[in-house]
Amino acid sequence: MKSFFIYVFTCFTSLFLLHSKALAHPGHGDTEGHSLMHYLTEPMHAIVLLSVVLMVGLSFGWMMAKRRKKEAARA
Repeated sequence: MKSFFIYVFTCFTSLFLLHSKALAHPGHGDTEGHSLMHYLTEPMHAIVLLSVVLMVGLSFGWMMAKRRKKEAARA
């Protein structure tokens, strides 16, 4: 369980430290640059959002599978 939290912490720390490069990219898209719709509909942002959601989902699934395996070994 400790290694899972280290993995999640490392992933989120990397995202927070590396996102500054993506903040300065004016002149793209059809929506207002700082609106929620911009981040949900522009491909550059949507791909990142989907990647984060996928990473969280896979991490949660991995954690649950590991927990089930450990519980099955006890029984």
